[in-house]
Amino acid sequence: MAKEKEKQAGDLDKVTDYHEEREMNTSKVEEAMSILVAEEKKDKEAAAVRERQLAAVKVNAEDIALIVQEMEVDVQTAERKLREHDGDVVVTLQALVNTPASTAP
Repeated sequence: MAKEKEKQAGDLDKVTDYHEEREMNTSKVEEAMSILVAEEKKDKEAAAVRERQLAAVKVNAEDIALIVQEMEVDVQTAERKLREHDGDVVVTLQALVNTPASTAP
């Protein structure tokens, strides 16, 4: 009878340990998820700030047309690249020329 009680107590300890370990794992997952959510929110806010900065850059239609013609890119890509280089057509063209083919727009 004593052996059976010891076995039952051991089994109960295993179940309790499993449950406690599972609770710890759940709390770790929840903590990791909250960190990921916070980082994603921070990244989205940074992207929104960057988009507002780019939208504020003035670009000339002639510069966009030149980039489209010379670099054979679409209008949206030409405008985006021009904005990323503060509206400087020469710097934009140099950047596009020096862009490896695998990362070209």
